[in-house]
Amino acid sequence: MWCTSNRNSYRARFKISCRSCRVYETIKGILEYAEVSDCRMEQGSIRCDANISIRPVGQEEYGTKVEIKNINSFREVQKALEREEKKDKRELYQYGEEYKIRQETRRWDAAKPKLYQCVQKKKLMTTDISQNQI
Repeated sequence: MWCTSNRNSYRARFKISCRSCRVYETIKGILEYAEVSDCRMEQGSIRCDANISIRPVGQEEYGTKVEIKNINSFREVQKALEREEKKDKRELYQYGEEYKIRQETRRWDAAKPKLYQCVQKKKLMTTDISQNQI
C-alpha cells in the first residue's frame, strides 16, 4: 500500500485515503457479526491504532515507524495518518536524509485536530525486600 505525492521522493507505507480504513472496517464488521463487540467507536467500544513510516523511493527498508493510538473513527484514522505523513516528510526535506525520525507513540486529538506525543512511562526501580521486612 502506497501514498505518493508529485513533489516529493518519499512514499508512505500505507495508502492513507482508502486501504488502511478498509482494513479497519473489515475487522469491525467481523467483530459485529461475531457479536464480540457493539463496535461503537464514538463510545470507546473499539479503537484503532495505526503505524506509519516513510522511506525514500527505491530504498528497500522502511523508515522509523510512528504509532498513533486510540483513534475513535475511520475518518480520524485517515486525518491522523495524513497529518503524521506531512510532518515526517517536512522534517526529512528540511533536515535531509541523514535525519532520523524518532520512533514514538502519539495520541490523536480529534477536537483540535492534532497529534501529541504520549508521555513515556517511567521505569520503576526494583527493590529487594527481605523476608524479615515483610
